[in-house]
Amino acid sequence: MTTAPTDLTDSRLAAIVESSDDAFIGNDLEGIVTSWSRGAEKMFGFAPGEMIGAAISRIIPPEKRHEQEQFLATLRAGREVKHLETQRRRKDEQLLEVSITGSPVVAANGSVVGVAQIARDITASKQREREFARLSRLYEALSHVNQIIVSTATRDELLSKICRALVEKGGFCMAWVGSHSPDTRVITPVAVCSDDASDLEPIRATSDEDPAGREPSGRAVRDERPYVCNDLLKDAVTVASREELRRRGYRASAAFPIREAGRVSGVLSVHAREVGYFRDKEISLLAEAAGDLSFGLDGIARDETRRQVEAELRRERDFSDAVISSLPGVFYLYDRAGRFLRWNRNFERVSGYGEAEIRGLHPLDLFSPADRAGVSARIDAVFETGESTAEAGFLGKHQLSTPYHFTGVRAEIDGHACLVGVGIDVSERVRAETALSASEARYRSLFEQAPDGILIASVTRVKSSSACTPPTSSFPTSIRRSRWRWTWCMLGTPTVESCAFVAKTAPCSLPMCWRRECRTIGCWGSFVT
Repeated sequence: MTTAPTDLTDSRLAAIVESSDDAFIGNDLEGIVTSWSRGAEKMFGFAPGEMIGAAISRIIPPEKRHEQEQFLATLRAGREVKHLETQRRRKDEQLLEVSITGSPVVAANGSVVGVAQIARDITASKQREREFARLSRLYEALSHVNQIIVSTATRDELLSKICRALVEKGGFCMAWVGSHSPDTRVITPVAVCSDDASDLEPIRATSDEDPAGREPSGRAVRDERPYVCNDLLKDAVTVASREELRRRGYRASAAFPIREAGRVSGVLSVHAREVGYFRDKEISLLAEAAGDLSFGLDGIARDETRRQVEAELRRERDFSDAVISSLPGVFYLYDRAGRFLRWNRNFERVSGYGEAEIRGLHPLDLFSPADRAGVSARIDAVFETGESTAEAGFLGKHQLSTPYHFTGVRAEIDGHACLVGVGIDVSERVRAETALSASEARYRSLFEQAPDGILIASVTRVKSSSACTPPTSSFPTSIRRSRWRWTWCMLGTPTVESCAFVAKTAPCSLPMCWRRECRTIGCWGSFVT
């Protein structure tokens, strides 16, 4: 101290004070410095001669003056102030974090005549506390970012949530993501979050060499690596935007390139209100967050591509299902082992089997034992030659057999040989053929057993029943010359302008139908002598 000791005790006390790194300061009740220790000189940079007799307010920042007034008022009242954490200013204008303990100096009569205060520099410990708090917030924000990446399905929502997490969880005053256009080289904000609702417009940035391109965000995109500015108001890259940065209260900024499919497509930029905010650990964590964001964007792109492919496959399957369902017959697809892979509703309706039952069937289970060998041979022919057909009874669940015409074509499905085909119900055709056969049988019986002679003739040939003996081998000359009684009917179709009628003719007269033989297919007649 600058005051001389008056006795041995004071001498020892002075030695302790002078050897301490803490600042021991004495001042009167008006705030005029009366003593200034060596520790005070070392801490604040002012020599004793510069401070003794000067106001203590010289080392107090303007924004802390009101705090000093309260401090002195408490001491004047005779009360101590312990461990007041505040700021003091050095001679070089640097701010220090200090812890101050003040005690009133009491005269013999009990009145307070001055103030004794001890100031301890806690700047380093406060920085460690803030660093720990920053890292804790960043770890929490990074954890939240990873949760967002896992749970978010769309690009815009992902970017918006990450910016909000960095501001609300990470403690930044602004976070934004910009999309970079390789053509215009402009970085366009696509997601923004700020702790000030009126401040949602990021500083303009490009990847060019112009002033906007020298901003941290533009540098990060152009150089394809992080760019950190820990003092925005002094860094040369921010000359063009310095006043705007000052107005907004931004003091430090960091920008990290975002990659999609390995190519830089944008930037993640964060701002802080504290000079020197971004240290190695913070930068490392934010770079990790940018990498996670890039991974998340790639994942969303893959998912979107997958969804588009799946949607297209669903559309194609819906279309094929509609086509298959609209087929008039039964549709089937099975592999070489006879496992059914696909079928239509008609297949279930006709067979009477449900989906689970069909999956357990072999194609030959749908045919009677008598047809299986032939159908099996046709199936083998499909796999060997590429295609074949078969007609057999389709045997349903209730053992009802329906005549079907089956087709089969070999197809490669997922690298496996399969048979695809349709079956058409030919019951009507079979019934018609059966009826025709019966009709022909009855006709042949009538033709052969009729008591009268029956003759069927066309322009070129004549057919007669066994009871008919034509008078001559020539026709129609033989008929023209006969003296038989005939009953005639024209045979023909509307397409050849035919007609049908019955005419009884007199002997030696040619039926009218024959006069139109050029327009008919033929005629038939019966006669008696």
